[in-house]
Amino acid sequence: MATFSDLSISVTGSGYTLTATSGALSSAVSAAFAITPAPSLHITTSTTGAGMPSGYSLCVDHYRSPSDRGGGCRWSGTIGVNGAVSLPWSGTHTVALNNVPYDNCWITGDTINPRTVSVSGTTEVPFSVACRDTGSVQVTVTITGTGVILSGYTVCVDRVSNPCFWNTPVPPDPVTISGVTAEAHTVTLHGVVPANCSVSGGTSQTITVPAHGVADVTYEFTCVATGTAGIDGSKVGTATLGDRPAGKPYP
Repeated sequence: MATFSDLSISVTGSGYTLTATSGALSSAVSAAFAITPAPSLHITTSTTGAGMPSGYSLCVDHYRSPSDRGGGCRWSGTIGVNGAVSLPWSGTHTVALNNVPYDNCWITGDTINPRTVSVSGTTEVPFSVACRDTGSVQVTVTITGTGVILSGYTVCVDRVSNPCFWNTPVPPDPVTISGVTAEAHTVTLHGVVPANCSVSGGTSQTITVPAHGVADVTYEFTCVATGTAGIDGSKVGTATLGDRPAGKPYP
């Protein structure tokens, strides 16, 4: 048997044969064989849209141990928004794509993250991310009537199937919710409206948030006084919003 240390084949495929010749001897052809790629974990990202992040981080095979309560990763590193990372590994591995700004980006297609794969040859682990530009929502509450205190209310802005993805308490002054995706949204005011008050247009409004702009939402409360107890000497009535039942006089 002869051994040659300087022979190599750099292209994978099947049906390869080796032919041996030596002077006057008859040539010999080997049985067909295949060249298969070495095991490799090939992780890619593809990001579309506006308002993209500068990049993501990867964690492969997260682990926890008694001495490391936060755990760690067998391998961790960064990857671009349209990037690729290859690891020469075999076996089964769990890959997590981190630092996705979920306020305005989301993983599309196979949305499992992290995802577990068994490596066979070159095994692809693609992550597709879509992003949108963002804007802001400014919420103002106005009150017509006397004896009214506004508290205990929350305003919600929806996203996809979550009716309260962005939320904030509503004080008497206008509040601004930033980082809202530039698209159509439903804005809902949550809280009990007293029986002696009404909200013009209802507590749910549909708006379109402009990219890098502001969408204004106004809730106009009109309340009818139900008593004569004064609040500050100039306002009278007992209608309350939130922290006191309607009809109970202020001291």
